[in-house]
Amino acid sequence: MFSEDNILSTADLPIGAVIIGSAIFILTIIGLIIDIKFFVMRHLLRSNFLSYADEVRERPLYGRDAARSLLLIVLLFLSLHFLQDKLNVKKFYCSDYWQWSLFIINTLSLPFIVMISTASLLYSRKLSAQNMFGIALQPLSVVFRKSLLFLLGLIPIILAANILFLMFLDSIGYPIAPQEIVTVFMSQDIPLWQQIYLAIAAIIVAPIAEEILFRGICLPAAMKHMPVKDAVILVSVFFAFVHQHPESAPSLFILAAVFSIAYLHTGNLLVPIFMHSIFNASQIITILSIKDVPGIMPGN
Repeated sequence: MFSEDNILSTADLPIGAVIIGSAIFILTIIGLIIDIKFFVMRHLLRSNFLSYADEVRERPLYGRDAARSLLLIVLLFLSLHFLQDKLNVKKFYCSDYWQWSLFIINTLSLPFIVMISTASLLYSRKLSAQNMFGIALQPLSVVFRKSLLFLLGLIPIILAANILFLMFLDSIGYPIAPQEIVTVFMSQDIPLWQQIYLAIAAIIVAPIAEEILFRGICLPAAMKHMPVKDAVILVSVFFAFVHQHPESAPSLFILAAVFSIAYLHTGNLLVPIFMHSIFNASQIITILSIKDVPGIMPGN
């Protein structure tokens, strides 16, 4: 609960936190305007908004392709958990060296599996990434502009969903904890090289790998067996589940759904990749700007 003792004035905040807070407020207003405009014009846009849905559905990606990629990822994660348990038993994991080694393996394992699966698919189907994922459909300037437009419209929805769901969890007494990567970035002791590594993984590696897997492979495969809406929901649920953070589940679901809609609107996988990358970068900038605010983290 809030009280007068834990309410800070802007004079108490670092300048970075004030700037980021002001930027979020302005971008939220812009996002609301975009959402209202879309809502008003929805009847005009509905007929051709998902203009590339049929083309995405016809891309040569099938249920067996998605199942193989997902099975490899599940087996890899089970192996990593088994390895972690063994290291804990042998007291190896207590050292910072082993903790960071396993953390790096965890962050790179999914991209590695996705890249191997994708390379195998491209080779076996004798296709290029441009044809498989529509990468050459629009110029990069158009891709970037559409990515920003979708993201701006997403901001108020994500904020509202996150606030409402956290209020609900708090009301039922559910213990709310930040994601592991947020905790790491909020730490005052994290070395610079680790921050750089995590930033690269979050801004470049993860968006490419996750969008290839969920939007590039799983979405077209699901669309071959069910309506577009059901396919988007299924892929979005799985995207939220894979991140293993219940507190962020509604936000992750909405994020994944909008990524899928953006892909079906443009037919170009670079659009959700750019959206994902910009979103993660904005999250990291926000975390770093508020990490010195009193009360943000326990003991701070």
